[in-house]
Amino acid sequence: MAALSTALHGNYIPEIWSKTMESLFYPQLFLSWITNNKREGEIKNFGDTVNIRFDPDVTINDFTPRADLTIEEITAPELIQLLIDKGKYYAINADEVEQHQSDVPYIQRVVQRAVTKLKETIEGEFVNAIYADAAEGNFGAAAGKKSGAFNLGKVAVSEPSTAAAPVSLTKDNVIDWIVDCGTVLDEQEVPKNDRWMVIPPAIENRIKKSEIKEVYITGDKQSSLRTGNIGMIDRFNIIVTNQINKVGDTWQPVFGQKDAISFATQIVKNESCPREKRFGKVYKGLTVYGWKTVHPEALGYSVVKIA
Repeated sequence: MAALSTALHGNYIPEIWSKTMESLFYPQLFLSWITNNKREGEIKNFGDTVNIRFDPDVTINDFTPRADLTIEEITAPELIQLLIDKGKYYAINADEVEQHQSDVPYIQRVVQRAVTKLKETIEGEFVNAIYADAAEGNFGAAAGKKSGAFNLGKVAVSEPSTAAAPVSLTKDNVIDWIVDCGTVLDEQEVPKNDRWMVIPPAIENRIKKSEIKEVYITGDKQSSLRTGNIGMIDRFNIIVTNQINKVGDTWQPVFGQKDAISFATQIVKNESCPREKRFGKVYKGLTVYGWKTVHPEALGYSVVKIA
């Protein structure tokens, strides 16, 4: 009888399910802060091509009295093509009985998570690819188009064999490093507005321990240690993310100006359809996208390690 009582006791105590669903932690999404989407309304499908035109250039000549003028024919610069050649999708099964029995709107939450994860995946792919488009003079141990005076670190190269030589960032030199990156853009005549820098939390840590603790450096009303926000340093809007790839003990933070890269994306499919052999639906979404570095002189990167 005691054994039966124990068995019934184990079978009849119900599990308690919370009526609230725990949210997942999402990375901070930043793509709209560092690119321009001027051409986004021009795309409709995967495989579309957007032609980007530039203003023609003009030659300035020396004037000589009583000499004929040199008349220049205006020619259109070569087009740059933005290809919508990338795509990401999700497809989720949803059983109808399970949906009716559920006391929380889990399908809506799952679809919301899928959409956010699409953006997260695209941003990670983007930020780890764009550094290769940076113009000469905006990276390396002798960065600076005019001066060549700024060490932004070097990546390892297999042919010819060259060891990586990252910049060691500490709380004492991290602000100087940011200022150097800003001067590199200055030497390329890059506009001072809408500049950005994408860094990992490890660099954010060094910034917060630096002299930026003093309010007067950022111009903010409160210290970054009180608010948790770095804000703007030397014209850079500082963006912190875990999306930047880490190779060994080195990072490759990127910086630039918003007009450097045109990014275009479109949700071309967002639908649900009945499942073939079961009750319920399949929820599907397709996003197509592409980007093009239009002004490589407005894009740079550094190779660093945390010391």
